[in-house]
Amino acid sequence: MTNNFLIDNFKHLTTTPENVEQLKKLVLQMAVQGKLTTKWREEVKTRFIASPELAQAPDYSAHALLEKIKSEKEQLIKEGKIKRQKNLPPIADEEKPFELPESWEWERLGNICSKIGSGSTPKGSNYVREGLPFFRSQNIHNNGLVYDDIKYISKQVQQKMKGTIVKPDDILLNITGGSLGRSAHVPLFFHEGNVSQHVTIIRPILLKNDFLHLQILSPLLQKPIFDFTTGAGREGLPKYNLEKFLVSLPPLAEQQAIVSKVEKLFTQIDQLHALAQKRLNYREKSAKALFGKINHAKNDTELQETWHTLTAHFHTLTQSKESVKQLRQSILQMAVQGKITAKWREHVKTQSLASPDDPNYNARALLKKIKSEKEQLIKEGKIKRQKPLPPIADEEKTFELPHKWSWVRLSELSNKLHYGFNASAKTDIKDVRLLRITDIQNNKVDWEAVPGCNYSKKDIENYQLSENDILIARTGGTIGKSYLVKNIDVISLFASYLIRVVPNPELFPEYLKYYIESPSYWKQLYDYAWGAGQPNVNGTNLSKLVVSLPPLEEQKAIVSKVKQLMSWCDDLEKKIEKRDAYQEKMMQAVVKQTFKTEKETVEME
Repeated sequence: MTNNFLIDNFKHLTTTPENVEQLKKLVLQMAVQGKLTTKWREEVKTRFIASPELAQAPDYSAHALLEKIKSEKEQLIKEGKIKRQKNLPPIADEEKPFELPESWEWERLGNICSKIGSGSTPKGSNYVREGLPFFRSQNIHNNGLVYDDIKYISKQVQQKMKGTIVKPDDILLNITGGSLGRSAHVPLFFHEGNVSQHVTIIRPILLKNDFLHLQILSPLLQKPIFDFTTGAGREGLPKYNLEKFLVSLPPLAEQQAIVSKVEKLFTQIDQLHALAQKRLNYREKSAKALFGKINHAKNDTELQETWHTLTAHFHTLTQSKESVKQLRQSILQMAVQGKITAKWREHVKTQSLASPDDPNYNARALLKKIKSEKEQLIKEGKIKRQKPLPPIADEEKTFELPHKWSWVRLSELSNKLHYGFNASAKTDIKDVRLLRITDIQNNKVDWEAVPGCNYSKKDIENYQLSENDILIARTGGTIGKSYLVKNIDVISLFASYLIRVVPNPELFPEYLKYYIESPSYWKQLYDYAWGAGQPNVNGTNLSKLVVSLPPLEEQKAIVSKVKQLMSWCDDLEKKIEKRDAYQEKMMQAVVKQTFKTEKETVEME
């Protein structure tokens, strides 16, 4: 896989920040392997024919460059500017991670630098308001020095820390903590400053320092930086390990060519990513605008037109699951406002089915029937009379209802609304389960994994779950999360952090469950909740929730339509997952090919 393949596929691989970061790592890896400058070397070879001596110059021979570095280093030692270091071990073949181009050489980092050493911190953190900048790890970033939260030291303090003075063109590397491996190339216009003990100064000899900076940021050196870091705390990367790191060294002229190529490719990646984000933002904004129009359509004609536009173009309006999530919320909001059953009501009207006394086609008649049945249950002692709730004020009616619908409080639709069972979960007991909010995932329960609990006969009577019960979480990060009990084939109680709503049998419980997932529900729930760190809602407030109630048959029609639309959303999510999987597969293919050694390439061929 060539450099051209990577460049040709940039536009497919720059859609997310994660992909952009991965791509830049690939570019750096290709850079230190010489894969970005293959064409450059071919062009240089033609010059050698006319001038063979060029091939032996430091500009075009890494071997000649290393000899010149060695001579320069000896001169610095002779002049007393640096000390002679201990000899570093020779490079064994098994250390070399890949084969280098013909004109390159492997060398240890310590042999090509006049200084590798960390800074120090003034005793007592002796900082001043104005003075010389003192760089700590938070000031060292891959794209340069950051002066936010910079500290300063006096000239007098600096005199005691001469070994930590930073010079223009130095490379600074974080050697401890969470920013380990982050590195900055000090600009040539830099004046003066010092570094803390968490930062190492790397001062190369005769190299293009911006090339060495790219090398430090590449996987070639980032991997050993993390592999060789000692200690679980802040001990960091020792100098003796850093000095032994391998550097793939091209000739001087090729170093400059690599830097130029990397800068160009990084610019391309950033521009393509910015364009991808711009397109994504536009699509998301357009989709959101359509969702808003659906939720606030003034009439059925506007609703149908907007819905047609959305369904016809949704695949081009979004590239994220978040938009599908927003679409699901719009569908639910449309459902509880009666906007997805307008045609159904027209059909009922033409068939003259909407009798004012029929609960199937009139919500007021349905409420009257529910109230009558509840009174009978109270009389028989099967349920308790609920406390009277205030009438529904006009400001609680957040949208206009269709004809034959009614506003009603949740407690009016439920035979019982109460807290769960306070008990400890027991994994060794299974005859009676204890359903907790953590057992409910994506509106499903794996009953085999639900633990049991100790219980009494009265606990069974009070807390045993039944078909069509609705559970609502009343506290914490899952507040408001709900579950409709269906097809339960075990005996289970429900935990104390849940509230059970027992819908009246005259209702279609799936409709009530959809309402409890809609934006109308969530707004009311958060209005009633209290507590910033650990939000809570109690049974009294839940009982006050205002519900838009359709006639019974329309409840069934709404549930049927919502299931159909949610199935369509499922298909959209699958398409997005398929696209994301394709992009990830492509990225992994590029990664695998880029990081392959030459030996692996031969074996594959």
